[in-house]
Amino acid sequence: ILPYIPWLGFLLFIDTSENLFQQSYFSEFSIVFPYLRYYVFYRFFRIFVNQTLSSHALLGSYLFVFKNKTKILKTSRNLGIYLLLVLFTLHTVRSSTGEGFVFLWAKSAFRHLTFFTMMLTAFIWRSEFLTITKKLFNGKVQSILAFTFSNRLSVFTSLPGALCVVITIFLQRVYLWGEQFEWVRSVSAEIFRKKVEGLSKKEPQTKKPLPTEYASYFEKTHYDTSSNLKSSQLEVFNKLCTHIDDWHLNKSEANIFGVVGEKGIGKTTLLHHLENYSQSKKLKTIRITIDQKSIATDIFENLLNSNNSDPVVVLVDQAQNLFLSQVGGFENFKSFLRHTQKDEKEVFWCVSFNQHSWQYLQAVMNKSRYFNDVLRIKKWSEEDIKDLILTHHKNTGFEKIYDKVLMASSNNADFESIGYIETKYFRLLWEESLGNPEVAKKVWLDSLSYYYGHRVKIGIPRDRTDSISGLPDDFYFVLAAIVRHENLSISEIIKVSNLSEDLVVNAIKNCINNGFIINKDGQLELTPLWQHSVYSTLKQKNFIYG
Repeated sequence: ILPYIPWLGFLLFIDTSENLFQQSYFSEFSIVFPYLRYYVFYRFFRIFVNQTLSSHALLGSYLFVFKNKTKILKTSRNLGIYLLLVLFTLHTVRSSTGEGFVFLWAKSAFRHLTFFTMMLTAFIWRSEFLTITKKLFNGKVQSILAFTFSNRLSVFTSLPGALCVVITIFLQRVYLWGEQFEWVRSVSAEIFRKKVEGLSKKEPQTKKPLPTEYASYFEKTHYDTSSNLKSSQLEVFNKLCTHIDDWHLNKSEANIFGVVGEKGIGKTTLLHHLENYSQSKKLKTIRITIDQKSIATDIFENLLNSNNSDPVVVLVDQAQNLFLSQVGGFENFKSFLRHTQKDEKEVFWCVSFNQHSWQYLQAVMNKSRYFNDVLRIKKWSEEDIKDLILTHHKNTGFEKIYDKVLMASSNNADFESIGYIETKYFRLLWEESLGNPEVAKKVWLDSLSYYYGHRVKIGIPRDRTDSISGLPDDFYFVLAAIVRHENLSISEIIKVSNLSEDLVVNAIKNCINNGFIINKDGQLELTPLWQHSVYSTLKQKNFIYG
């Protein structure tokens, strides 16, 4: 904007002066001002052309072919002078003869002359357009456009080719701008998948299993204890830190907060960092992980020493294990709420819930009023997912290569195309995982195969259906029970579903065989790879609150 400001000021000066002269004895001199105004337009045009041919925002990776500053200045000057000539001539003819035959003839002549000027300009820049064509297109389209810039009659054919290149670059920039919207990224990922899947049918690939040492670096414990917080977690973390500070300094009495998020979204990691923060403030901190269901005893009965009046920060992880969705199964949760509601201002509570468990509790009991605020961890951004995966991959010491089917989807096999493939791959990974880091890690491992030496090969992530329809209703009741509680034993599923043992065991056996759930030390939970398909199906069938 800055280069235009002096000329905008000059334009304002021209308009003011013209009005003054028209109202004075020297009104004849006002005939000069339209020509001065056209000169300002000429300066605007030259600045615009220079900026357009020198702008990374407009040309992106193709800017390197427009580095000839002398050629840019010469082009902008010649085109500007031509524009000035047209404006001066048409204004003079209109002023002297009106908009009669001579004016219409001049206007028509300049229209044709403008077309030939554009042809000449495209011809002058044909070598640059030819370079861009080789980067921008492939196959038959590239051959046709390359011919338009390199044949003997290129002075005539360069303009259509140049228009095609300019329009394509413009649409690319519009698309890049549109990528700030989630639906555009989703469509982009799906288009890339279809393109690669079409190529993979021609060249089917075999997968070799990954080394155990590689997969172990993507276990949950690796990022729960040491990873930095990502943007979605950081937003919630900063709010909680502010609440802790205000509570500790007696600026606020708000001391009960909930953290809600999808399974695998990073709630445990968030509480780990919150524990470090509160300890750095010299606050006594108690962290409790409720890793199994308990409905018979009050686990908070002796949590706090009533004689101790020192401020205490209590962090409760996996609070969805405080209830079972059956008659009498909410006593622990109610007891917990009674503890938080005691007049103990020296205790700060932060409690994490699985998203679907919280939605169920809200629908059944409506207990959010017991919390000062309930903060939700949103899904991770595409950049955060990519950073997480590549950080873990770097720690393995393995080298990554992309499958030749992925590389074939790019126009060139150079470093720039590898960057393009990586961007597209991680967009597809983000879309498949719906921004969930735990799911993203599993999708990443599922798309890899062992190459040789210390290398892994990256293939396209498998496309899992959004729906797991066609199962008996018993299966959905079992899956819904697991989703509501995050994890359950077989006996607990029988209690909350009111199904017979043989139906529950049969449903669990089939769901495990299909990969929908996994048995971890007697606790059944959804496998990350299938959890979003399960969520989607159960919401559609109204088995869980959505």
